[in-house]
Amino acid sequence: MQDDIKERNREIEEGVFKATDDPKRPLVSPAVEAVPPHLNFAQWKNAVDVLNRSAADYRKALNKRTPTAVLRWHPLPLPKSTKCSSKASAS
Repeated sequence: MQDDIKERNREIEEGVFKATDDPKRPLVSPAVEAVPPHLNFAQWKNAVDVLNRSAADYRKALNKRTPTAVLRWHPLPLPKSTKCSSKASAS
């Protein structure tokens, strides 16, 4: 992304768009764009590693406390739906 924007900005500064413009159908040259900053995901990856270690430590502690329990996540049962059945009286 950065390389593309840098290349386009260089072409604008060198006048490539003006040189290739058709005099019968002139176009406006694009504006110079700001180059976006580099993205650094190292902090996010470190945070995920810490969360994974914490989850593993929690699982170990829970298994020591209740070794016979089956540790799975079970969603709460959904409430039974109450169907609105309207019986029209035939008269």
